[in-house]
Amino acid sequence: MIYLMRYAEIALKGENRNDFERKLVANINSLARNSGSEIITKRLQGRIIVRCDKNIDFRKVFGIVSFSPCVKVDPEFKAICSEALKLAEKHSKTTTFRVSTKRLSKDFDLSSMELNSKVGAFIAEKTGFKVKLDNPDTDLGIELVDKEAFVFDKTIACFGGLPVGIEGKVLVLLEDEKSVLAGLLMMKRGCAVELASSSDKLFKTDLSLIQDYAPNKLVLHRIKELSELHELAQKLNCKVAIVNDTFASLKNYPINMLVLRPLISFSDEEILSELKKYKLLE
Repeated sequence: MIYLMRYAEIALKGENRNDFERKLVANINSLARNSGSEIITKRLQGRIIVRCDKNIDFRKVFGIVSFSPCVKVDPEFKAICSEALKLAEKHSKTTTFRVSTKRLSKDFDLSSMELNSKVGAFIAEKTGFKVKLDNPDTDLGIELVDKEAFVFDKTIACFGGLPVGIEGKVLVLLEDEKSVLAGLLMMKRGCAVELASSSDKLFKTDLSLIQDYAPNKLVLHRIKELSELHELAQKLNCKVAIVNDTFASLKNYPINMLVLRPLISFSDEEILSELKKYKLLE
């Protein structure tokens, strides 16, 4: 199985881009290990190629914008047409289709528009399917990257953001499910998280939601009072505490460290809606 990974924000990081890409690859490898899969990753221009021995859902890797199970073919027109036709014929209920090409490198003789047109005409002739640019039954994708060609018929959207761990560590005060969302939002911004709670109830709670998005094994640290947060943060090398406050539940914290409130502008309805997005991938 070959996956074509796409990212966006990482590409804007200039001189630090390699560090962000390496961290993203490391997190992809962690997900694969946790899934019991052996993988090989390869960094291309603006893309990451993953080869693995089983199907893996990469939506839980922050930093990935989308990915596609794909087939690698020779970067030649006939090879691309042949594989695109095979994928089109898999969709027995298809009557309309389109071809969407992206050229990240310009080594191929045909432009993206020319390749769309010529491959589309080939498939239409062989199958009888009709080309439809808006809302087709099947969207066939072609990407040309670093003298390599990839053909696919599915693109799976992910959460994007930055790879977990690229921006240091933060200490999340877990009080309820809202705190989990606060932690997830910080992870999406590239922070590794440590977890702390003074609630006995939380130590019996399933923390699998936040764990599923973390490339490392999380430990829930017990504190008796909020004043202990600062000492624990220093011990864990965390410079920031993350809490679940909103405008409706704003509190002061007796600790001598920076406190961030990722949910400050959220309503209760918006918090539930955001949590649902992450839970759907459980």
